[in-house]
Amino acid sequence: MMEMNDNKIVDISKAEIVEERNYFDKGKLIHQLSSVGDGSQMAKEYLCTEQKRILEKMDRILNLEKAL
Repeated sequence: MMEMNDNKIVDISKAEIVEERNYFDKGKLIHQLSSVGDGSQMAKEYLCTEQKRILEKMDRILNLEKAL
C-alpha cells in the first residue's frame, strides 16, 4: 500500500482473488498460469514483459527486506 501511495480501504466482500503461477527455468519465465483469462498460450513478448515486471517486483521486495 505505502509503496504505491494507496490509501483506499478494501471491501473484502467485493474483492476478487486472482491466483497466478509463474514458472521460471534458469531465470527465464517459460510459462504462466492465471485463475483469470481463457488459459490460452501466452505470446513470447508477453512473457518477456511479465518476466521483467516480476523480477523488478522481487528486487523491490528484497530491497525492502534489507532495509528492515
